[in-house]
Amino acid sequence: MKREGHPARFRVRKRATFQNAYVSGNKRVGGHCVLFAAATEAGPCRLGVTATKKLGNAVQRNRAKRLVREAFRRVRTQMPVGYDYVVVARHTIFGSSAAELQPELLRLAQKATA
Repeated sequence: MKREGHPARFRVRKRATFQNAYVSGNKRVGGHCVLFAAATEAGPCRLGVTATKKLGNAVQRNRAKRLVREAFRRVRTQMPVGYDYVVVARHTIFGSSAAELQPELLRLAQKATA
């Protein structure tokens, strides 16, 4: 069985990269999340996910992050390349599934990179 995961080369992991996206990236607000897109040198598009304590306890925050990562994994090939995407989850994410997040992520990314 082929493993379908979120490899390290598609992740934003350093605090400085997150800060760069917040400060110099384009911000777009959606119903379930807020997306920041920061241009980078050539390479695959990468994703960083944050969920603040306002969302709830650790279990709820981790669930929100898993939903966003799964939605990104499914639409990664359709996202504009050359960008680091940082997604901040909102409360409404708990009423949705990864399949419902996919079109929103694509729409926000296309608006932020246009």
